[in-house]
Amino acid sequence: MGSAIIIPIRNKQKLAIRFVEENLPFQELVQQLLTLLSDLEKKGFFKAKPDAIKTSSFTNNLKLSNWKGTRWAKDKYTETKETAQAISILAKLGLKKKPEILANPEKTLITFFNDVLVLFLIKIHWKLISKKWILAPLKYRYQWLTIFYLMFLFIRSKTTKK
Repeated sequence: MGSAIIIPIRNKQKLAIRFVEENLPFQELVQQLLTLLSDLEKKGFFKAKPDAIKTSSFTNNLKLSNWKGTRWAKDKYTETKETAQAISILAKLGLKKKPEILANPEKTLITFFNDVLVLFLIKIHWKLISKKWILAPLKYRYQWLTIFYLMFLFIRSKTTKK
């Protein structure tokens, strides 16, 4: 089952919700919201509090290690670290071609960022590709056409033209 990232923002009296409809049915999102709201109401989240006590009671009521916002931040930190490692590997490979970098830095940078973009798109969509798109190729035919076209453009950019 999929999950949503639901972050209560107390000072603005809002909820920030992030979810992908293909991974999480709308009914399940509603159930998660109802559960979260009832838990927050039991904890007194919706009661007005004085400004001086506001931050201390908020941190006492919610354990930061188990809070969804903290887990989300940890996940984003891990993803950012993995992305930085991938970029460093691509940079090392790109720096081995020093004459090309010095001769045409714009083309080298465009090639480098295209590689980063392809890796990012694969990482973001891999779960959808492996769990949904492969199982129902006709239903997701437009996504498959997009993938084939982007791969065509990517391979064409890698081939040398004389």
